Amino acid sequence: VALSAYGAIALGTLWGGWRIIETMGLKITTLHANSGAAANIGATTAIFGATSLGMPISTTHAAAGSVVGAGVASGEGANWRVIGEMLLAWLITIPAVGAVAFGLYWLTQLPIVLAWIAIGAIVIVFGSWAIWAMLHTIHASDVEAEILSEDELEEPLPMHPRIEGHGPVE
Repeated sequence: VALSAYGAIALGTLWGGWRIIETMGLKITTLHANSGAAANIGATTAIFGATSLGMPISTTHAAAGSVVGAGVASGEGANWRVIGEMLLAWLITIPAVGAVAFGLYWLTQLPIVLAWIAIGAIVIVFGSWAIWAMLHTIHASDVEAEILSEDELEEPLPMHPRIEGHGPVE
């Protein structure tokens, strides 16, 4: 069971972790060195503080809240549409997974043969969908096209680079 859980977490990170990184790093706000440090320290403080008090905490929620706070405090603002989408997803997740767990528990109460057939069918359908989704998602070549060339990477940067453009919030 433990190895299955580790494998599922690893596959989930491999498959969708880049989306979390993209949202946190690019879509919520623009972070610079000082605001990024503030966001990291804020999230770490919240996570270790809650843990030391024995309270459960979501590291993703703590990190997202810290990024929003640091972005607003630095004057960069926050993309409230993205934050609203995240909040809606969080609100939907708890009842949805509760309903799934309820349904699966109910299926396990069927006579043993029917329970094995029902749960087996669900595992096969979900596994097939997950494999299909992984095969049809972004690939390394898509990401590689966005990476700077060796010549661009070798150009020296000034000691205090000037960040140009604007963040996700205009």
